[in-house]
Amino acid sequence: MDIFFEILNTIKQQLPVSKRDKCFVVLELVNQENNPDYSLNVHIYEKEKIPLRKKLEHLPPYQLIRPNDPICSETCTICQDSFNYGIYKRELPCKHTFHKRCIDKWLDTNMSCPLCKQSFS
Repeated sequence: MDIFFEILNTIKQQLPVSKRDKCFVVLELVNQENNPDYSLNVHIYEKEKIPLRKKLEHLPPYQLIRPNDPICSETCTICQDSFNYGIYKRELPCKHTFHKRCIDKWLDTNMSCPLCKQSFS
C-alpha cells in the first residue's frame, strides 16, 4: 500500500503548485481478463468549485450589529477591527463570532472555525 502513496505524492508534486489543492488524484489498478499483468491508470480531477452561498446555507444567518450589542466591545479575531454597529456579524455553530465579510472569505476556502477548527462541511 505504501507504493501507492509514493506514486500519489510523486504525481501531486508534478502538478503546478496552484493546482495541487484544487485537484484530486485517483489511482486505479486494472487487471484484464486472462492476463496476469496489471496496469495502473491515473486520473486527475479538478475539485468542483462550490458557490459560497451554497456552502453557507446550512450555517446560522448573519445579523446586523445593533448599537447596544455586547459584541461592540470586542474585536474580530480575523481582522482585529472592532465590531461596530451597522455592520454584519456571523456567529458560527461553535459560538465564535466574526465580521461577516471576514468569516465568509475564510469559509470560502476553509469550512471550519479559524479559532477552534470545528468543521462545518
